[in-house]
Amino acid sequence: MCIFSREIQEVKDTKIFARLSGKGTQYLVYSMSFAVKQEVAMILPLPIALEANESPIHFISLESYPEFFSHMITELKLARPQNKNMSRSISVLEVHQVGSYEASFVPRLADFIRLDERFQLPTNIWDSLPKYKDYGFAVFQLRGNLGNKTISFHPMAFEFATRFPDHLFFSTLHVHDRLVHHRAEFDHYLFYQNDFDQYQQKGAPLLWLDEENVDHSSVEYAHGSNFPAGTFIHVEKTSGIVDGSKPCRGIRLYGMFPNQDITFTA
Repeated sequence: MCIFSREIQEVKDTKIFARLSGKGTQYLVYSMSFAVKQEVAMILPLPIALEANESPIHFISLESYPEFFSHMITELKLARPQNKNMSRSISVLEVHQVGSYEASFVPRLADFIRLDERFQLPTNIWDSLPKYKDYGFAVFQLRGNLGNKTISFHPMAFEFATRFPDHLFFSTLHVHDRLVHHRAEFDHYLFYQNDFDQYQQKGAPLLWLDEENVDHSSVEYAHGSNFPAGTFIHVEKTSGIVDGSKPCRGIRLYGMFPNQDITFTA
């Protein structure tokens, strides 16, 4: 699902959409339902291009299109499951109002000190995740107190300069209790548009996972639409995220999997 700055009570029904723009950037849309007792930030590590400029991310509001994922699920017919004080000499990171969220971009790990300490993670967590030492981070804070009730919000969306222009990156590493576990429980829909679909057939290998001991019965392999996305998605509401002339595909992951990000390669 993602990394949370504080422990959460419940998280489920994660949905992610990814598309390469063809101009060195990737679109990523994220949605889930969760419950927390306090204000919390959701942190998404991103493989930002190393040569990117000072503004390598563009946040996109989908507040006017909360049905973004429900339209994809309906068309693709994917089944639902059954069951530290900040020094005044340090500048504060820019905060963007993106629909129901406050969003910031953290260019590198050392810059987390520029965020409110409530939305930082202990150093030992990042020490156990060396892969992210040169990543950038999209941080989303929900406004107001959420209480104990599980709530769904409109999708979070952005476009970022990617260092992997031939990969689709899905930020799926889980940190929900301020600990990094080797395996995690997935409840995910992964949607995508691309020109290199290698997961069309049921039984195709999970090439993005490093381990062999994966319960393949927990994967509903790629479902695709035979129609352009523009026939079932309100493309005009997506600010360029969805290519209306191309079809969409989706994969359903439900169960225990290695706790890591997922990447589709060309």
